[in-house]
Amino acid sequence: MAAKVQADAEKTAFARKNRILDDHLTLTSFAIPLLACAIAVGCSWSPRSSPPDVSHVSKGLQETSNCILTGLNKNPVSATITNSVNIVESGNIEEIIGTSGAYQLYIVRLTAEKDDTEVEVFHVANSAEYKISNLQSALSPCVSGLKIRTNIGGGLKAQRKGNWTGESR
Repeated sequence: MAAKVQADAEKTAFARKNRILDDHLTLTSFAIPLLACAIAVGCSWSPRSSPPDVSHVSKGLQETSNCILTGLNKNPVSATITNSVNIVESGNIEEIIGTSGAYQLYIVRLTAEKDDTEVEVFHVANSAEYKISNLQSALSPCVSGLKIRTNIGGGLKAQRKGNWTGESR
């Protein structure tokens, strides 16, 4: 009888161990794809995921571009950010892109208009190495009327007006 009780106890312990293992496998098989999706979504966030902050300056395109690049070099947003200039349409549209590693942190899009230059600033949220206030300080000597929002992401959806598509006008 004692042997039977011990055998039953061993079967019960074995069943519990298998159930815990099954629960762990189920949790793992659920958590890994969920984590992969979260990483993919997080990594796909780009500056153009939110509408830009827009201002106009009375300077020409090239003068505005030079002023902004000088401001970004004098007051770096971060030591790890590299700025590059992308000529979208020669003489009409330029983009100054701030990157850290493989990630774009901000895009300053300049569009020449008849009497002025439109300045659009796309950016991601604050991080350990990137502060929106630093970007504001670097741009303010050239684009005095620009106010960069700090509440981007999920809370911004309610503030959007019209059908913003992520593309410039």
